[in-house]
Amino acid sequence: MRLAIHELAATLRSIAADKPSPKTLAGVARNFTVPSAVLERDVSPPDTSSERVTEAWRQVYLLPEQYRAIYDLTEKLIGFEDCFRPW
Repeated sequence: MRLAIHELAATLRSIAADKPSPKTLAGVARNFTVPSAVLERDVSPPDTSSERVTEAWRQVYLLPEQYRAIYDLTEKLIGFEDCFRPW
């Protein structure tokens, strides 16, 4: 997944707010069943949680070796966001 800098900033904000962006969810959907209503939602209003998406993230963190690419991307994005926190 390749992101432009403005998309990366939005992705970092969404992960920090526990509201993954559509591109991040599309990556998760390659390995998990994510409801189409979540993938195709209008992202302009506030997000609502999805039990399936929450479970997908739980599985990524329970089985990081099995979902290494998603786990590594998420950890790198969180680390990257941490670098900007002092600003």
